[in-house]
Amino acid sequence: MTRALFILVFSALWSTADAQPFRRPQPVTSVTKQFSAIWKLDRAPRPIVSGKNGIPAVVRVNAHSLIFFAEETKKHLLRELGVSDLWNGHVMLRIINLPPGTKPVLERQAFGDQWRYQLTVPEELPSRQLLHAMVSLLIEEYAGRYSRKTPRIPPWLTEGFTEILTQKNGPALFASLTLNRANNLFQPDALRRSRVVIQNTPQVSYLNLSLPPAELQLGEGLMRYRAHAHLFTAHLLARTDGARRMQFFIRETNRRANSQHAFLAAFDFKTMLAAEQWWSLTQTRFRNRDAQNRWMPNVAQGHLSNLLSVEAAREDGRKSVPLREYLQTGTHANHVKVLLPLVQKLILVEINAPPQLTRITREYRLVLQQYIGKPHQPNGPIPTLTTEAHAARRKVAMQSLTLLDTILADLKRAPNRPSNALSKILRRP
Repeated sequence: MTRALFILVFSALWSTADAQPFRRPQPVTSVTKQFSAIWKLDRAPRPIVSGKNGIPAVVRVNAHSLIFFAEETKKHLLRELGVSDLWNGHVMLRIINLPPGTKPVLERQAFGDQWRYQLTVPEELPSRQLLHAMVSLLIEEYAGRYSRKTPRIPPWLTEGFTEILTQKNGPALFASLTLNRANNLFQPDALRRSRVVIQNTPQVSYLNLSLPPAELQLGEGLMRYRAHAHLFTAHLLARTDGARRMQFFIRETNRRANSQHAFLAAFDFKTMLAAEQWWSLTQTRFRNRDAQNRWMPNVAQGHLSNLLSVEAAREDGRKSVPLREYLQTGTHANHVKVLLPLVQKLILVEINAPPQLTRITREYRLVLQQYIGKPHQPNGPIPTLTTEAHAARRKVAMQSLTLLDTILADLKRAPNRPSNALSKILRRP
């Protein structure tokens, strides 16, 4: 009887404790005192991970993880801008139970001579959407310091910094929102994902970056816009005094008639035409080079092919002919005048070419240098050859050029073949 009574009382107490709601957490404040978080949910937090490469696709936030994420985002953003943490506006972060797909809402309210900000986020949301909202909040707070006007932040600036932080510091940035340890491996190409998009899509003008049309706001168009905004922001920061000019630009967004005027003043462009020309040239250069700042294979092949033909006088006028055909006629002295500048250009191609074209470019250069010959003294004239010596040297050069042309044709058919896979080896006498 006593045993049965004990079990009955214990069950009743257990049911009462289980029926009590989860105790609502107290507001949390960050270390720098800029961020405070209120969690409006009656259930315990449970961070989730959905994604790969250390960057989750969807995150579930709570007060502590959101505070830490806000501080980490601010630290990395201030590092890109090259400024210290002299915040002026307090930020309240609210986590409430919103329907799936609800976007974060940013509000600002005047408080004396300062601004107070409030960012309301759902418990679950895409990680990039959360980072975008946090970057937008931090840029607006920085631009609105000591000003009563609302800053006019261009959309490319927020998208650009969001991509910079994601592709440079993604795993470490989202460490507080995942159950995985951050993997801080060195990433040699901070534009690796944007590079693929930019090199396979048309250019985006500065006008469309500032005022994105409808086709750049959804789907693949949005990915294209984000990639070009990333490139635009990164190259502005890479300019001389880029970080200092970016600081000035953000502060000027609430003092000028529009963000374009602030952009011209901050980055020292005289007109919008000059800015568009710089941006167009930047995109063209970026498309023609890989992550190691070398020419893309098709670009290097085009430059090499152009150098392997020279203009020569023929019966039907001057026309471009291959090197082998050019060397069949004419004197050695005339050939030297044409080939010496050509060798210097081949050195330039060799330096900028990708690995699969570096070797064959070097072989072409060495063949031409061997045909030209060396001066008896440094910077002296090339010695004149006798008819027999010229004929022998021409024969060797023709054989080598024939072999190299065959190898180059093979490389064009298989552009990704490594240089050490060439089956033909050039033997020099």
